[in-house]
Amino acid sequence: MEKKKALLLVVGGRAAPDVLALFCVQPHLVAILTSKEGWGDEPAFREIASSLPNHEQLLATQQVESYKFEEIRQACSDIYQTYPKTDWDWAFSIASCPKIMGIAAYEVAKENTIPCLYIDSLHEYVASFVSDIRDIPDIGIPPERLFQMTVQEYMKVYRREPRMLDQNQLNYRRKAEGWGDIARVMAVSRETPDFTRLMHEKHARVAIPFPPTLVESNLVQTLARFHAVEIEQAPNGSFTCAFTSQHFAKFLRTGDWLEVYTWHEAKEAGFASDYQWGYTIQSIAENELDVAFTYKAQLIFVECKTDGNPFFRTNYLNGISSKAEMLGGNYVTKIFITNASKEQEGYNNFYNQATLRKIVVVTAEGLPDIGRILKKEAENPTYKRI
Repeated sequence: MEKKKALLLVVGGRAAPDVLALFCVQPHLVAILTSKEGWGDEPAFREIASSLPNHEQLLATQQVESYKFEEIRQACSDIYQTYPKTDWDWAFSIASCPKIMGIAAYEVAKENTIPCLYIDSLHEYVASFVSDIRDIPDIGIPPERLFQMTVQEYMKVYRREPRMLDQNQLNYRRKAEGWGDIARVMAVSRETPDFTRLMHEKHARVAIPFPPTLVESNLVQTLARFHAVEIEQAPNGSFTCAFTSQHFAKFLRTGDWLEVYTWHEAKEAGFASDYQWGYTIQSIAENELDVAFTYKAQLIFVECKTDGNPFFRTNYLNGISSKAEMLGGNYVTKIFITNASKEQEGYNNFYNQATLRKIVVVTAEGLPDIGRILKKEAENPTYKRI
């Protein structure tokens, strides 16, 4: 019979290194040993451990006196012997625990030739004492990839597969990714809400009347210079505006411009391992992550909305929370971005609801600085990732 994988986590501090040990080993059984003082991140950690694909057993947490070496050593040995090496491939993790607990666990690992992981997330370093973690069959994310994990590799941890795109979709994406300058003009212009309201339902080559003040605006004139729209003036002096192609219509009408702008500015900020926009996951309801980044094996994802006023749509926040629960819960940073102003009606209640769900809200006022904001949320998040 093929052996299953077991992971003993000797813990006490910030849980991020312990989550990375989960990602690396992908265990069927998880055991937790902590001190009598308890472990503040335990509830969130247990949720993440239970959500992983291989999960079968999550043992009751055991507590010991953090300064009693022999008691700790015996507890580690008892857990290991209850699920012997003849049936289980074991690994230990000692990244977040007090020193005496780590030394005691290491001694048990050494006696039984068990890989013993120490993951330093600050310095992006993985040490495997006693034996190589690769000795365990069917390892999850290998140590050398752990801190440079792509969005796709992160999804594989949760066995989420991307939806395949056809050639037309790929062609559109290649064009859209080259329209960063257009997206920036849309993001910083005060006329964008008026423009998108008028053009929202219109497709390419459908000309609609446009007020002269909007035609003369920097936004519309810039879009015309980029050949995204064409303006015509009738003999009576009135104006019409039309998209020049189906691709420009989709880009500017659906709000893809805000996704591309956010993606482009994040790449310019240069803080993450990977950047994706319009990332669609199979088998998840409302399955698109508008923009997604990975930073030190952690996921940051963004929901972008260009509604006239999105602040009466709390279902947006519910959708963000639901996606996060399927992809790591409190280990994920969640951000809502809109080009609507925070001066609009309903904002305060929306912001309060987002705060309860630990969702960062960025409005039109923050769009010119979005790269810095996203970098800050990756490196020093408003809502602590475990």
